[in-house]
Amino acid sequence: MLTKRIIPCLDVRNRKVTKGVRFQGNIDLGDPIEMAVAYSEGGCDELVFYDITASAEHRPIDIEMVREVGRVIHIPFAVGGGLETLDDMYRVLAAGAEKVSVNSLAVKNPEMIAEGSRQFGAQCIVLGMDPLKTDDPRFPSGYQVTTRGFRELTNLGLKESKDMVESAPTSVKKGATKEEAASAKAKLIEAGAVVEIK
Repeated sequence: MLTKRIIPCLDVRNRKVTKGVRFQGNIDLGDPIEMAVAYSEGGCDELVFYDITASAEHRPIDIEMVREVGRVIHIPFAVGGGLETLDDMYRVLAAGAEKVSVNSLAVKNPEMIAEGSRQFGAQCIVLGMDPLKTDDPRFPSGYQVTTRGFRELTNLGLKESKDMVESAPTSVKKGATKEEAASAKAKLIEAGAVVEIK
């Protein structure tokens, strides 16, 4: 029997944890450092932080926030958003994160998943995907992968992105309804991925 783990995923925008649907209509919920402490002390197994506007704004992740989180919690955490290079991954890991989550970078340059795995270890690389449900016949999976926080459509569906999934040890699908998440999870598992659904 598999052990269940609690891994909250916190979307961060302008140094605030925020909640929306597909990164739209967001409302601010609180300070990410304070929430990290609360989740850590509350018994969560890991945390994930996504800077939901870093890639769209073509800016690096807030590395000082990553350092602060690393100083105040004692559970593993992953960070995603605005990662463009191996150096970006290194800075996040050196600041205290156990894992990096790549999305736009993985679509733009899929080899970065394998390169990051070789450089830092496969356990440090998570593939995040933002798929939208579609009836477009070009996407037999029923999902079209987007980048930059659902702002840019790609020519990839879940099935077509199988090569990326196979090169990442963990995949995360964000911003979906429960039905979409369940369907996408089944398709990703068929492709051989370990899946965390947000």
